[in-house]
Amino acid sequence: MADEPQQTEISSNQAEDDENKRYCWVCYATDEDDETAPWVKPCKCRGTTKWVHQSCLQRWVDEKQKGNSTVKVNCPQCGVEYFIAFPNMGQLMLFLDRVDAFIYKVCPFVAAGVVVGSIYWTAVTYGAITVMQ
Repeated sequence: MADEPQQTEISSNQAEDDENKRYCWVCYATDEDDETAPWVKPCKCRGTTKWVHQSCLQRWVDEKQKGNSTVKVNCPQCGVEYFIAFPNMGQLMLFLDRVDAFIYKVCPFVAAGVVVGSIYWTAVTYGAITVMQ
């Protein structure tokens, strides 16, 4: 019976150590695994699930958005929506983004024109060869 208080004290100390230890909920690494990685608390989660590597969180958000930056991403544990602030794009990036959007819209029409033109040219060539024979 004298050992029970000591065992309770050990288990409570171990629980405090586990609470203070950081676990990344994406890659499951701890402080000891990667000491140089920056840690963030992006939401209202508590305990060990509140910590995540910044790079792991960015990769996880990218996977959830699948290239569409307008998709809202929520914490899988507490459901809080992550606010994602993108840096301002320079003038060159804005120009290239507009050119890309224009090409994306025009490309199907250009491809259809090439197909129709090829069919027309093939028909004209076939007709000319037929007439010349």
